[in-house]
Amino acid sequence: MRLAPPLGETSRRRFLIVQIDGLSRTLLDRALAGGSLRGLRRLLASGRLALRDLSVGLPSSTPAFQAAIMYGGRPDIPGFHFYDKRAGRELHFPARGVADLVERRHAEGRPGILEGGSCYGCVFTGGAADSLWTFARLKRLARAGRGVRRAALSALLLASVALKCVGLTLVTLVRGAGRAILALAAGRVNLRWSMEALLLDIGVSIWVRELFTLLVSADLYRGVPAIYVNFIDYDVFAHAYGPADRLAFRALRRADRSILQLARIVRRLPELGYDLYVLSDHGQVATRPFGALAGGASLEQVVRAALEAPAPALRVIASGPNAFVYFTDRAEPVRAAEIETRYPRAMARLSRHPGVGLVLARRGRPRAVRDRRARRRGQLHRRARRARGPVRGGAARVHPSSPDRATARRRAHPSPAALPAFPGVSRGGGRGS
Repeated sequence: MRLAPPLGETSRRRFLIVQIDGLSRTLLDRALAGGSLRGLRRLLASGRLALRDLSVGLPSSTPAFQAAIMYGGRPDIPGFHFYDKRAGRELHFPARGVADLVERRHAEGRPGILEGGSCYGCVFTGGAADSLWTFARLKRLARAGRGVRRAALSALLLASVALKCVGLTLVTLVRGAGRAILALAAGRVNLRWSMEALLLDIGVSIWVRELFTLLVSADLYRGVPAIYVNFIDYDVFAHAYGPADRLAFRALRRADRSILQLARIVRRLPELGYDLYVLSDHGQVATRPFGALAGGASLEQVVRAALEAPAPALRVIASGPNAFVYFTDRAEPVRAAEIETRYPRAMARLSRHPGVGLVLARRGRPRAVRDRRARRRGQLHRRARRARGPVRGGAARVHPSSPDRATARRRAHPSPAALPAFPGVSRGGGRGS
């Protein structure tokens, strides 16, 4: 016996999207060549999955990626943290109610690809009826977590997963204690680092991942038409310890086992017609803190110094590889020409800072770009290639430089041409006819 979809279901195809948060193409190839993604390597070798690239662009954030893939179109989300002049407030996605506000804006007039489906561990719901641990439902907890209550009916299933998690937790504790003893004997113990890694390993990479895998498995057997699960293990460890750290790759191996488990279930259910997608929203590279290149000064201090004049209505918000500069005395964006009038040669001075790779400002179309590698210092030049869509998030955008003078992080967000053709969603971002 097994769980069955409701009677009267149509024969339209269903889909399961599995996101490995924060995995770049470079480290994906490295993990496939090594032993960290053996399950995905087998799925690729068998032809059940095919490897394709997504376009790389800005904004570089998980919310922008998920908004684009769930609702189509070009997202009006400049970063994970930004200032919204329309609302007159800072928007930071972990804050309660922020993701809900942004999702309602993007969902207006656009059906989400997860309508009637389930969503786990994402920023937005994509219209899903059931969701767990999504930022957009933090303000409306009564509507969140129905997947858990439904799974509670399968007490035996929950008990087996809990038993597995307890076993993995004990093994992790024993290994952690062994590593701590060896580090202590070598005189290089870092108790705080060890405890943080241990708690993340147990909480995120064991219990959360196993719970998500259980809920998605139940959804597959019930024939839920659209499922999106985001395995955040790798991203959490990559942010904390580096994208190539052994802890990050261990989390990647565990996510790989869950993906293989879900792929087996999809294969057992050919009559339900599931399409499996495995994707990543962005990547990460090793960087140096901005303060290390600025003599300990903050980015806002550097910007104010470049202006060389009082700016009481200035707000600077750093978000990953980008920093947004806002002049809050005006509701509309301030153009490059006006910035130059207010603060002569300020953008030129800012672009020459060793911690800044690129300064962007609005100048109609094409946009004004100030690059410190311009032929003449202080010269505004036009970018040869027009960017896709309007620049959002402030009068100017600052891109901190990285050791290789490239963008500090390269993250992917899909262009309309790169969006997979999910059922009922056209490449232009609307409902298919």
